[in-house]
Amino acid sequence: GKFTAYDFQGKPLGFTVDAGPQFVGRSPDETQVVNDAIYYRGEDQTIIRADAQGSRKLDGIPAENLSVFKVSPDEQLIAWTMTCSR
Repeated sequence: GKFTAYDFQGKPLGFTVDAGPQFVGRSPDETQVVNDAIYYRGEDQTIIRADAQGSRKLDGIPAENLSVFKVSPDEQLIAWTMTCSR
């Protein structure tokens, strides 16, 4: 299946995202809608940005032990936390 992207007023954003295994069992902290894009954790735990032009992995964010992420409203900054074993 596929997810169809809509804005908060219900207007379609013009793209879909595959509703594959990357969304099964995910918490709300692992998916975020910002402006006309969806940010989510991929199967390999990297962060992916999807919009009407397509999807791309975000470089420079360590996937190993990545816990939660948040994207700023202007999409210029991303904050994330990592879990560490002691």
